Amino acid sequence: MKTYEEGLSLTYQITQLEKKDTLYESLKAEIKKEKDLYQNLGFTLIAKEPADDLLENYDQLVALNENRYHLENDHLKMDWNEQKITQIRALRDQVVKGLETKIEEMKKDKAGEEKKIASTEHTNQLSTLNADLASYEKLKASTISDTEQAIRSAQKQEELVKKINESFNQIETDRNNRTPKEKK
Repeated sequence: MKTYEEGLSLTYQITQLEKKDTLYESLKAEIKKEKDLYQNLGFTLIAKEPADDLLENYDQLVALNENRYHLENDHLKMDWNEQKITQIRALRDQVVKGLETKIEEMKKDKAGEEKKIASTEHTNQLSTLNADLASYEKLKASTISDTEQAIRSAQKQEELVKKINESFNQIETDRNNRTPKEKK
């Protein structure tokens, strides 16, 4: 009977640890998802060669997400709050404002090109302007949607960290509640 109870206890502990491992894997996937969103957006911004202040704002936005995780009393902690979300959105809005300024400049250039007499060169320039304008509009939209996705991902990470710590606490409680016979 004792061996059977020990086996059940070990099976329960293994199950709890597997659940915790699954939570860590989910956290790892969410972190990667968020990183990929910011990285891809950053690459796209850099490729557009925008004004320096736009890139500085984006750099500050990314920096707000640094060093979010730490250990405290053997528990994983995440520094995340509404203030950071507000700061991220404010910096994102500055990036969007910079993109909007560039879009307005391009629209003025396009209007000037449309007034010119039609020629092959003119048609090519207009096509290039239209393509650039569309890509900036798309970049503006993806800047908004990608940062919102990244914020949701960070919020999901926060939930996962809480679940990991709850799991840790449950394992510790179960370990401490075993009878002296089971502890041997």
